[in-house]
Amino acid sequence: MSSDEQIYWGREQTGVKHLILQRYLLRLAAIVGTWAESITYIDCFSGPWESKAADYSDTSFGIAVQELKKAQTELDKYDRHPRFRCFFLERESKPFTKLKSFCEAVSEIKAVPHNGDLENSVPTILDFYRSGGKIISPSLL
Repeated sequence: MSSDEQIYWGREQTGVKHLILQRYLLRLAAIVGTWAESITYIDCFSGPWESKAADYSDTSFGIAVQELKKAQTELDKYDRHPRFRCFFLERESKPFTKLKSFCEAVSEIKAVPHNGDLENSVPTILDFYRSGGKIISPSLL
């Protein structure tokens, strides 16, 4: 059994979420960032729950911020500067406190924590998304 399999034993959905973030978020943001004025990432089940890293690099929100910062650095090389914005939702108060502290320490991109359940937070999520600017399609450029 690999160390990743051991880390995610019993929480395989978390392993899949982290794998997707690590493999695809940078690529997606670097492509979309060539034509979009902003990139908004929304995570509705942020945690942290079983983080082992002091910098939360083993959490979905930590991975997302790390990958988006890499995309920002990549896009800077091409004189592209979309706004990077993250919305992190967590229902439970104890994990939310940790999430909020993490977001307050993030620089270079906007990281907004929100404490609430998904069902009641949909209007807040939509407001955050819409505040990112007009939605344009690359085919309209």
